[in-house]
Amino acid sequence: IPNPEYFTFKYCFVLTFVMSIVWLALLTFLVVDLAEKLGNCMGIGEDLIGLSVLAVGSSLPDCISSVLIAMECKGDMAVCNALGSNVFDILFCLGSTFFIQSCIQKGASIKVESGTGFESLILLQFILQFLFNGILYYSNHMLQRWHGYTLLVVYAVFIAWAVIDYEVVVPLEEGSN
Repeated sequence: IPNPEYFTFKYCFVLTFVMSIVWLALLTFLVVDLAEKLGNCMGIGEDLIGLSVLAVGSSLPDCISSVLIAMECKGDMAVCNALGSNVFDILFCLGSTFFIQSCIQKGASIKVESGTGFESLILLQFILQFLFNGILYYSNHMLQRWHGYTLLVVYAVFIAWAVIDYEVVVPLEEGSN
């Protein structure tokens, strides 16, 4: 990827941006493919890989930027970054994905596979949003250390729930190792 500071080409930044997007797309495809294959080798369902490994991988840059922003005492910006990222992921990323896939399939509907716990997962997301909004409201929008601990514990419980109750661990077939 060329550094636009070293080139006299007027629109080198456009080339740099496009090449960065291409590399990001290629590396994302590679990570998703490898995570899926690793899950298959370990007998872990795609749902759990998506809820844990891929979710953490895609959210880690946002997490790091939110931590850096919060260290500068800009808590409102850190919260908006986290919430805005999720809104973008749900509305734009899923919307564009389903739109493009529907266009490829000549307007056919796309089936979203839902296992036994899919509806519970959606309900859990609403409950978590309600919990976070409640914490913000009752603390007069002043986040404290125990709020962070509470959210981290809730995330750990969520992952444990996904592993145990959501039944995303795929049982190995007889005779396979």
